[in-house]
Amino acid sequence: LALLLASVVVPLVYMPLKSKRDKKAKARLAEQLSQYHKTHGANQADGELLFANDTDCTKEAIHHFSVYQAYVKNIGELVFGSVLCLVMVACAFLLDTEWWMKLAAAAITGYYAYKLISMPNTIEKIQRKVFGRGQSQTAHYAFYPEVFRVSGVQSASVIPYFQLTDLRRKGQYLYLYYGPDNAYMVDQYGFTLGEWEAFQAFIREKTAKK
Repeated sequence: LALLLASVVVPLVYMPLKSKRDKKAKARLAEQLSQYHKTHGANQADGELLFANDTDCTKEAIHHFSVYQAYVKNIGELVFGSVLCLVMVACAFLLDTEWWMKLAAAAITGYYAYKLISMPNTIEKIQRKVFGRGQSQTAHYAFYPEVFRVSGVQSASVIPYFQLTDLRRKGQYLYLYYGPDNAYMVDQYGFTLGEWEAFQAFIREKTAKK
């Protein structure tokens, strides 16, 4: 019974706390961006162009990101949830429990398994909408000393490096996260100016992220 309650209560408590934390982070970032735009302008990129990159945001690339976002980036939460469900089901069927406990344990585990399996497809649908708003499937990046410009997959926008919340690398792609579930994909083979190794060192320094 305790495991059944934990499998229901933990997500109900954790998800609002996570959402509240994300909202606070977004509010702080919005204030920081507002102050930055007051002094630098919304689409102003000063200084020398250091790196240029063209990344094809194909269906394969988006699928690659969706699988990474669903299973690799959130591996801790997935392992915890899976272990909790497995222990709950094992206890419900191996111990002398009531029939409704077995049914509840099986239902909760089945729902969790369904969500686990469907996560990449759900993320992929969202990402296709995000990358499908632009004029092309190719993201054009221009990296300057303090900001970078993105065009192609969206209206031309200038993003200060402090707006990036996380850096992740998987395969040939470096993901520049600007939110918990959204990132710009940078293909290591798409550089038309600058080298991949130098860019990695540069972006780590600018974002203070490993």
